[in-house]
Amino acid sequence: MTDKKTETQPAALDNMRIWSQVDKTDPDNTKKVDLGYKFTAIDAYTQIQRATELWGPVGIGWGWNAPVFKAYECLLVCEVCLWYMEGDKVGNIHVVEAAKLKMGDKPDDNAHKKTLTGAITKGLSYLGFNADVFLGRFDDNKYIQERKAECAKEKGHATDNRPAKKPVDELADAKRAVAAVYKKYGVGKDEALKMLSDNYDQPVREFSVEKMKAAVQVLEQMFIDKGLEPVEDDEDFGGL
Repeated sequence: MTDKKTETQPAALDNMRIWSQVDKTDPDNTKKVDLGYKFTAIDAYTQIQRATELWGPVGIGWGWNAPVFKAYECLLVCEVCLWYMEGDKVGNIHVVEAAKLKMGDKPDDNAHKKTLTGAITKGLSYLGFNADVFLGRFDDNKYIQERKAECAKEKGHATDNRPAKKPVDELADAKRAVAAVYKKYGVGKDEALKMLSDNYDQPVREFSVEKMKAAVQVLEQMFIDKGLEPVEDDEDFGGL
């Protein structure tokens, strides 16, 4: 009896595999713009950052070819091909974007930059980047508030997972610095603190952070004025 081999069918390709990872927008990365018509502008560099997270550095995992610019009276047109890597395959998106050549009566020096940035944004949008903005979801204040809450929760969770940083105790650091000075000159703690107290006419325990920091140099100068020199650490010289 011959055993039949079970053929494994390839898993269905998820056509939304990119879209579903990049379609939601953090409201903090947008701003409302009114140029006679209202729209939501997206911070282009947050898109570039997200694309880099997804595919790798620009020029290696994704990017665009050399743009072609054409001027037509008052308009500058940019034609560019956006590309990205999917395994050993390359995806290509051809995009055309236009911008005005003048701002009022003056030439717009940023026209080329604007059209290229706009073309990159448009190309990424075809893959689903910030789709909720392009689909008009940001016209709904309720949706925006929901996204703000979701993003705040995500950011808070990310923060909670980071190792807690120890608080900086400046007063303790200054006290250690003072101790290092009187040990350096071979002076006892009680004598050194009395010198500081007499100098400032105030008990050292009542020193502020700033006064304790200043006391480091003051104490060393007092030792120098008394003709003291730094003592050698016996351990550093093999016990001699």
